[in-house]
Amino acid sequence: MKRFATRLLLKVGLFQTVFDYYNTTRGLDFGIVRSNRRIRKQANTRDFPLPPIALVTSAAGTPSLRWFLDSGSTAAECIRDVLRRNGTEIGDLGSILDFGCGCGRVIRHLPGLTNAGVFGVDVNARAIRWCREHLAFGTFAIGDLRPKLSFADGSFDLVYAFSVFTHLPEPLQQPWAHELRRVLRPGGLLLTSLHGQSYLPDLTESEQSVFRDNKLVVRHADTLGSNHSASYHPPTYAIEHLFDEFELMEHRPEGAVGNPHQDLYLLRKPSKEVVPTGLGVDDAVESIPV
Repeated sequence: MKRFATRLLLKVGLFQTVFDYYNTTRGLDFGIVRSNRRIRKQANTRDFPLPPIALVTSAAGTPSLRWFLDSGSTAAECIRDVLRRNGTEIGDLGSILDFGCGCGRVIRHLPGLTNAGVFGVDVNARAIRWCREHLAFGTFAIGDLRPKLSFADGSFDLVYAFSVFTHLPEPLQQPWAHELRRVLRPGGLLLTSLHGQSYLPDLTESEQSVFRDNKLVVRHADTLGSNHSASYHPPTYAIEHLFDEFELMEHRPEGAVGNPHQDLYLLRKPSKEVVPTGLGVDDAVESIPV
């Protein structure tokens, strides 16, 4: 029934409107309203204001401002800690890209950890407009589902992508990995989170079989651009296929703290360039199911 309703809303062009309305109404729970009102009084500052509930829910999967703040802070600390474990201090970086920044859940906490230039990209134009108006410390750009960023080659020391590849269909997975590799400097780092083994109980028996065969599982690819679409990555697929042109520095199952139960991957762009091969951008975009 849910799949039929989703297809119908997509067909008449109302899926995103209904999805946004659902996100907004989830914040009407009395307990959450009371908690959010208290947190807005305590944490809503001039330099770091809090977004509207619809954007919060879109970014965090819940209308709770407490979760939005705590998970974002924890994720930022996770970035610092995984870099430190692998010999890099976040304070030594010159430029950082939050790929899929939403309304700033994680990036709002970076100024407390580093003086690096921070940049955010997201396909949600309303979230980016909000960030531009309220988070003056960063530079924000509206992205596209098409695997192309406006940044020059080698622009960043670190790109992190939390809960992004978890929502891409397979034709866009490798092209986006190539594009993030392009904007990293030689030796630059990519930090990302994926749905791994811990999500097996959420899959059907047939999907579990596909996952155990080390193949990507994708649900609701027709809702590309929303969190309703979901992808599940066996570690072998991620390491040997998706990120095969990176050097794997760390894979920690369920290690993406602040992004519950997602696997953490830290990868390095080789210092010596290798021309990427595989599916091209145009081919990838044209092969996305409509």
